[in-house]
Amino acid sequence: MPDDPAGTRVETPEEEGRRLTEDALRKADQGIGIPIEEVEAWLDSLGTNRELPRPQARQCF
Repeated sequence: MPDDPAGTRVETPEEEGRRLTEDALRKADQGIGIPIEEVEAWLDSLGTNRELPRPQARQCF
């Protein structure tokens, strides 16, 4: 993003996607993430009468 001392520039969707992807990759490099088994269990529970809470990122490896 170009310099914006006033902080008034709005991030484009592409810039936001790149920023979020870079942040996720940094976290993955640090071993922070959500085990796929937890994501799959959560997804399988959606729409049932026993929905699981959304899994949270944590130190995985």
